[in-house]
Amino acid sequence: MNKVKSFKMNEHTFMVCNDGGPQLKISVDGGPTAKGYFFNDIMRFPKGIQIENKLVTELDFDPQSCKIIKDVMN
Repeated sequence: MNKVKSFKMNEHTFMVCNDGGPQLKISVDGGPTAKGYFFNDIMRFPKGIQIENKLVTELDFDPQSCKIIKDVMN
């Protein structure tokens, strides 16, 4: 069963999904979904994720957002 949650951080809306695989799926502001690994409060995206006009390979999350992501992971 998929576990999905959304949250806001830095004026962006993030949707996080765990479908039971080793990676989490994240979309930002309803954009395309990217797969990434979450470790030490940092999300790493091997193929990058599009945020505004930038391709980002890492994102640091605030403590509240980390709590939501960890809940989705479990």
